[in-house]
Amino acid sequence: MEIYLDTCFLTAWVKRALENEDLESLGSVKFLNETPEIVSFISSLTGAETIRTVLHGKEFKDHVKNFRIDSQYIIDLVNDIQNTAKFEYIRGIFPDANQKNGKPLEIKGKKIFLDRLILTKQLPKYLEICSHLIDCIHVDIAMQNGLIFVTNERKLGKLKTLIPDEKKIMTFKKLRKQFIKGN
Repeated sequence: MEIYLDTCFLTAWVKRALENEDLESLGSVKFLNETPEIVSFISSLTGAETIRTVLHGKEFKDHVKNFRIDSQYIIDLVNDIQNTAKFEYIRGIFPDANQKNGKPLEIKGKKIFLDRLILTKQLPKYLEICSHLIDCIHVDIAMQNGLIFVTNERKLGKLKTLIPDEKKIMTFKKLRKQFIKGN
């Protein structure tokens, strides 16, 4: 099963990492690591949205101030989290100032290809239904790549209007239930 993780998961993991919690012991990370049938993905949009949330979100205000966090620190932290949570990147959403002549940006030896936003045929249709551009782009990335979109309870209802097929969108709780022995 291949899934696309909504930004809320990465943001929560970043917060836990900033609070010096052991990510490997978190239920969600542990579950993903112990369930080889699941391959999880995020996109460079997820990374960009996480940077924005950490640098400008109220819940991270003290962390940014006290630890002088900048975007490079967050990128490095996300890469560390990637090694722990073992998710894969879907590349190609936003241009990057460090990218020259279409060559990939290299972060810790990993080539990250960043490209312009690609307007697919479905994205305008999603925008007709939902006014939240970022959510529509995440859904479009998941659907274009044949992935199941995993989000939280709060956003599920809104996003189900974009993905009416219940097999293509779910909460992490529902995902976990599918792999609990006895079901």
